Amino acid sequence: MTGFDDPAFYGARWASVYDDRHGGLDPESAVGFLAELAHSGAFRLVYLVANTLFGLLSHARQAKCFQNVASVLDPDGTFSSNASSLT
Repeated sequence: MTGFDDPAFYGARWASVYDDRHGGLDPESAVGFLAELAHSGAFRLVYLVANTLFGLLSHARQAKCFQNVASVLDPDGTFSSNASSLT
């Protein structure tokens, strides 16, 4: 697939269908599930939702995200994402 080197690609590709696909999602059950995983403790879990990394359009911004997570995540904590297409 071409276009990933263009920062506008993600927005241009998804803008016309994003609300139709994601507008009706209710985060309540996900928040409850994630809160249980975190054991109500601060920063035992950092979870990126809705393909967050794809919204960070440069390598530098993605790296900054990981740096920020590393600075607040407990040593026994978990860092996860729902970006299942990343391998």
